[in-house]
Amino acid sequence: MTTLHHTAAYLRMHFGGVLLGNGSRPGQVRNDDRAMVRAKDFFQEPAPLARMPVGDGPAQP
Repeated sequence: MTTLHHTAAYLRMHFGGVLLGNGSRPGQVRNDDRAMVRAKDFFQEPAPLARMPVGDGPAQP
């Protein structure tokens, strides 16, 4: 997830984390109760702007 967050920060995108669900056929993820509960909270608030943590930037000469 760190790689996705850093990519979003580099592209100046919003990033709210990762939402995963299990399913092997279309619509089957709806049977994943944990994913469905998480999805309700996941989409309630807008995702914040991704930012690089302090100290993770390029080295200064």
